[in-house]
Amino acid sequence: MARDLGTAELGLGSETGFPAIDGVDPTLLSFPGFAPAEALRVAPGAASGQPIGTWALGLDVYIPQPAGTFVSLLQTGDGDGDLFLRDNGDGTAGIGVNGVYDGAFAFDAWNRIIATVSQESGDTVLRKYLNGALVGTQNLGATDRWEIDPQVGVRLFNDNDGETAGGAVSSVFFTTDVPSAAETAGVVASIPAPDAAGFFPAAPSDNALEIGFGGEDVAPRYGEAQEFLDGFGFRPP
Repeated sequence: MARDLGTAELGLGSETGFPAIDGVDPTLLSFPGFAPAEALRVAPGAASGQPIGTWALGLDVYIPQPAGTFVSLLQTGDGDGDLFLRDNGDGTAGIGVNGVYDGAFAFDAWNRIIATVSQESGDTVLRKYLNGALVGTQNLGATDRWEIDPQVGVRLFNDNDGETAGGAVSSVFFTTDVPSAAETAGVVASIPAPDAAGFFPAAPSDNALEIGFGGEDVAPRYGEAQEFLDGFGFRPP
């Protein structure tokens, strides 16, 4: 029996109306198009307390065909979203921001998205991977927009002006240990597809963490973080 949180649910895909992942019924969070004060939030709480400027985020996510053009995937502050899906008009969406949207994310299907943010020669560089392949690289220039406050964390599927959509997420991966672009591409290619078991069976590096939804809860599979469901009166232990 899924845990009903009002417009969100924690449970199995079969209980919440979402299909299997490669034949396995996944545990997941089913969410609505979040209001501005609602989000799935992951705060890595780095001991240094310094803003995190280099990081990687992975999502195994299912988004039905949305009514709007844009769907926010993540927000590093409390303003506009920072990474979006933009409807390509053919049942797929590109991934990106600032007018640059790459790839073909299939609506009404499970997809594995990985985004990395790195600092290179004073610029912030965003790389976008979809189902094992690098689909786009964006040089965002000298900016602190993509820095994450470790105590606040990153807000997922949230936007300040309603560019959101409902869907489901079965796994969330986050790390501040981002190797070179070539090494990252190799790792991503080795785990190309969404998997009900998640991204890695154990932490691949010291600062990695992974969130799952087993036991109708939101809890780390490994690593240390605080997880929140903002706006639902629910905070995991």
